[in-house]
Amino acid sequence: MNTEEQNFWSSLRRSLPYDIWAQRIENGLIPGMPDVFVSGKQNKQSWLELKVAHVPVKRTTPWMNRKDVRLAQLNWHIKATTYSIPTFVALRGIHRDGKQTIHLVPGHQVPQIHCFDEADWNEYRFDSYSSFWEEFR
Repeated sequence: MNTEEQNFWSSLRRSLPYDIWAQRIENGLIPGMPDVFVSGKQNKQSWLELKVAHVPVKRTTPWMNRKDVRLAQLNWHIKATTYSIPTFVALRGIHRDGKQTIHLVPGHQVPQIHCFDEADWNEYRFDSYSSFWEEFR
């Protein structure tokens, strides 16, 4: 995990509610496996892939490219989706003015995220870490 993703994980972990368990996984054996396992009190379990993107100036420019999601990661999300295992990409957008935004994209959207521009990412935007974690309760 690179430094920006580590910082994102640290922010997520610090904001973690008492009733949600999130465990970062260091796994070099299973290619594409997401970074974080999440479970809520109601036994709602899912997987998170952490990403950080520097937001381009032009609103219609995609935030990510095909290299940002490795093929093994893409395949992991596709396979998990076929087995009804909830997966997500959690993204921290770093804007030119220093503002940071958080986004949560369902795993079935992973094949398309390299095309997502600002309007697409805003559909999955959360205003706070607490509202972000509500998705896992």
